[in-house]
Amino acid sequence: MMIKNTIKGITALIFSVFTLQAHAQENTETIKWKFQAHWPQGSSAITDSIEPLAEALKEKSNGRLELEIYGSGQIIKGPEVFNAVSKGVVPAGTTSAAYVRSQLPAADMAFGMPFSYEDAHGAAYFYLNSGLSDELLKEAEQFNVYYAGEKIYPLELITTKPINNLEDFKKLKIRATSTLASLIDEVGGSTVYTTGDEIYQSLANGVIDGVLWGAAQAADSLALYEAAKYHYKPAFAFPTGNAIIINKQALEALPEDLQNIVKETLQQNYLTLTNDYIHKENLTLNKVQEKGVKVMELPEDVQAALREAAPKVWEDIASENDVTQKYLELMIEDLNNTKVEITR
Repeated sequence: MMIKNTIKGITALIFSVFTLQAHAQENTETIKWKFQAHWPQGSSAITDSIEPLAEALKEKSNGRLELEIYGSGQIIKGPEVFNAVSKGVVPAGTTSAAYVRSQLPAADMAFGMPFSYEDAHGAAYFYLNSGLSDELLKEAEQFNVYYAGEKIYPLELITTKPINNLEDFKKLKIRATSTLASLIDEVGGSTVYTTGDEIYQSLANGVIDGVLWGAAQAADSLALYEAAKYHYKPAFAFPTGNAIIINKQALEALPEDLQNIVKETLQQNYLTLTNDYIHKENLTLNKVQEKGVKVMELPEDVQAALREAAPKVWEDIASENDVTQKYLELMIEDLNNTKVEITR
């Protein structure tokens, strides 16, 4: 009896050792994800956002999770990345909220209602605390996608021609998407769509006269200022216009600790990237002015027309679905509550 129990004990011990070794091997295996960005290779969004994200995930996972980063078109074109991640063609990537309007009802609110928030901090607070970020996460899950906002950034206009008045503005062919395209159309302007990797050539060849594409850092990293020497303020919007997206099965196939590392890192990155981006904007604007770029205010009549048209655009877009209507009402309430009247 004693011998039988001893044999059982040894057998159990051996089984435990093999189990621990299997777990140890599982927890040291390097997992490599192809990561398809919707931005062109060389964009500041890749070098300042996705490459640091890849480094952070590699460090926090002790080398167990690595991202192989591809620019738009290297595997999949930008507008198709969401569908590709959804189907598991690639395990992860980035997308623009403008590209997923038909799938995610809350996407327009993420992309930003034009001429609403006047700074990144207010827009970021609303995105994180109104329930909008959770809404997008829930909507994307229906498409087998984990969705995490990347950062807030200012969307500012750069052009190849100066704008002296509203008539000049209306003559421009501007690359714009989503809510911003709707606003420009509303004031009688002209919008054109091109993918991110086509913008430089389109500006250089005169296919477009201007573009709303991130702000100074994005424009500078893609050499857009070589063709477009006029940078206009104020920002048309402060969107969480881009997102990190992960195939749900790919995420759930990771060991639990790696899943937590990925989710926590993406949450931390949102505010870190937002703060870094806003700080670097002025540094970049100072740099490009030394190269002959003119940083200017949009003429008063242009700003007045855009601001007057904006609320109608908000309502038109919100009328398309109940989700957008809900968050538009919350946004307007927040704007009213945070507006400070100054006694003169």
